[in-house]
Amino acid sequence: MKRLIALVIIISTLLSLISCDTGSSPRLNGVKISKYTIVYDKEGPDYNKRAAEYIRDTIFERSGVELSIVDDSTPEKKNEIVVGETSRPISAELDADTSGFEFAVLSKGSSIALEADLFVIAAAAYYFMETYPMNTGYSGNIPEGVSILEPISERANNFIMLIGDGMGVNQTLLYDHLPDVSGYSDGEDLFYGYMFPYQGLARTSSYTGITDSAAAGTALATGYKTVNGYIGLDKDGNRIKSLTELAAELGKATAVMSTENNTGATPAAFSSHTLSRDNSKEIQRDQLELTTKYQTRIDCL
Repeated sequence: MKRLIALVIIISTLLSLISCDTGSSPRLNGVKISKYTIVYDKEGPDYNKRAAEYIRDTIFERSGVELSIVDDSTPEKKNEIVVGETSRPISAELDADTSGFEFAVLSKGSSIALEADLFVIAAAAYYFMETYPMNTGYSGNIPEGVSILEPISERANNFIMLIGDGMGVNQTLLYDHLPDVSGYSDGEDLFYGYMFPYQGLARTSSYTGITDSAAAGTALATGYKTVNGYIGLDKDGNRIKSLTELAAELGKATAVMSTENNTGATPAAFSSHTLSRDNSKEIQRDQLELTTKYQTRIDCL
């Protein structure tokens, strides 16, 4: 009798666990996401591994399901999410001719492959997670076959301006020919900015000879050339609104982040107005006003 009662309790517990799992575990192509393994190419660029980690971490964040992540030197499993040009058969079948910002997705049965050139694999991973979010209780199917996509929107909702210290056309071209000059190389020997679908040039020369960071920063932040040393002012000393201020006035979330001090010439050009880049107190005053009035974030990384 005791054995029978114990057996009933065990069976009831198992049925309860199965019932709960069926109701909450996300499914992809009819398979519980917990049955999947994420695979990246061991010999490929680090971008692929990081994209695979992003998929793993996002699935865990959204559903609480933690997937295993392995490289393609491991034995193949039945259900896999393959990231990059791996040695798996599904990668050979995909073998998409992508270029620029294009990426490819192949769905075959219960396996999925993502492929793209260089860092664009990050866009593939993001697209995958936003299209098939795999929240708790989610169930979705990826269309069979190959899809080649390009994550380029006709109208951007957000933008980030990245400014390299002293970086002009000569420096970016030099990197293409002498990648080791930077002390870092990912083996591709390419300045990735040249892959962007839209490109342009900005002249940041000042009215007083070779430009400094203050005049160059002001030109980038406001669209106006000025004299060396001026921050957020035109050549006549008049205040000019920066992109930060214009966006903040429209209710947009804004931030100025730098690896130098907040009062450095370049971050100051996007957040203050003064006759000298050395006027730290005036720069701090303007930045405080900006952060208080518009909740703009100004940080030194």
